[in-house]
Amino acid sequence: MTYGQSSSELRRILTDLLAMRYPYYAIGGPHPHRRENVDPEAVQFRADHVQRYRAVLWRYLVDLTRAAANDRPKQEPPRRMLRWLEAGGPSIETLPGARLADPWEMGTRRDTPFVELWRQAACTAFTARERDLTIVIDRLLAPQKIVVLKDVADFATAIVQLDDRCSRFPGWRHLGRSTTGASSRAHPSRPRTTGRVVGLLANVRNCARWADARIEPSGYEIDLRGAHPRPMLTPRPHPDGVEGAIAALRNAALYLTAGAPSASVLRTLVRLHGEISVTASQLAGAAGDIRFARAFADRSERYRQLFDELINLAGTLGTGPQVLDEVHVGMERMNGVSQLSTAQLERLSAVFRFTDDRVSWAVHRGVAKHLYFAPAGTQLGTVPGPGGIRRCVPRHVAVTKDVHPRILVLATDLRPEVAAPEPSRSHVRSRLRFAELVNGSSNAVQRSRAQASSLALSTS
Repeated sequence: MTYGQSSSELRRILTDLLAMRYPYYAIGGPHPHRRENVDPEAVQFRADHVQRYRAVLWRYLVDLTRAAANDRPKQEPPRRMLRWLEAGGPSIETLPGARLADPWEMGTRRDTPFVELWRQAACTAFTARERDLTIVIDRLLAPQKIVVLKDVADFATAIVQLDDRCSRFPGWRHLGRSTTGASSRAHPSRPRTTGRVVGLLANVRNCARWADARIEPSGYEIDLRGAHPRPMLTPRPHPDGVEGAIAALRNAALYLTAGAPSASVLRTLVRLHGEISVTASQLAGAAGDIRFARAFADRSERYRQLFDELINLAGTLGTGPQVLDEVHVGMERMNGVSQLSTAQLERLSAVFRFTDDRVSWAVHRGVAKHLYFAPAGTQLGTVPGPGGIRRCVPRHVAVTKDVHPRILVLATDLRPEVAAPEPSRSHVRSRLRFAELVNGSSNAVQRSRAQASSLALSTS
């Protein structure tokens, strides 16, 4: 899950929570206009769960703020917000049972929508913190840190507002202080203005305004960071026809991701893909698609040139048998195809681009790991033969960028030109809507809208 996906999911959940104006009744508390049997133990049980879920979410926000604000001067709003988040958040000692939510509580669906939404928020924050956080915060750029700080400030503002609405929960402990909450009923959309919550909310909103005035378009690239799911292998046996060929070739490219193949496997792989490209070019020409026919013919020529450079390459270490097995199946399926549709040509071209990228990566990886060796004349053997005479034996040297550099040049030429991914516009739009929800109509929101318009990220 990328940062953009996890933050958008948190915004969706907090928006749904803010839409529940009377959460005390939602967890089973007595309603003044309904006669229902109230179970105090069940109400206490749900309130305890909400507090533990809130603590998991708050810890994630603190960790994000530390990563984005630690290099800022102490007097700037990000560092002040960090101090208030650390001091005003729930500590483990003050939580019900003196613990965070356990795996059973995180994985079990709750019986009320309000508590279930808090569970979903906690699960999203826990997953993002444990699996994605180290990738997200690795070498953060300054514009990306600004976006993270703005997100944290909006999230914290929403949680403070929800904290006020939960004042009637039994045993509820408010943010910003350690005493049990028993304050009078407040307006549903206005946070409490008592205790240390005043300072917490003021510093959070001050940081939001500070970050909003400094957001740059490049900062939204933070949404692309995080753990991306690995593609799965297509189960065998593969069907006949081009669909089976595409599945087999895709599996072969995925096997290359595990590591560089041995020299003999790499040489055979390159030769087979050159032959498959010739077949694909002929099928595209028969279908009347000149664009794909030329592209596949060019691909076969690039693989032929690379094969000529690999003909004398040596090296026994590396992966291989599974790769060749899948490529042979793909070639067999391609030889049985008589015609291709435009959609099939598109899918075949996509798997070719994926394979080219993996082959290029495997060659560079093998060279970097010194798995491949090129012939360099002869030398005297180390073991004497009959009569004590040492024979001349072939001499090999490791392939590097200086030794046999053309291999790396041809491998680089295989790599397809792929446009850099762009941040999702939906994530930016969700930020604008959420900022308006938690902060109301303010100058900061109007500036955010103006920035979005200048970035061609319209809300329509």
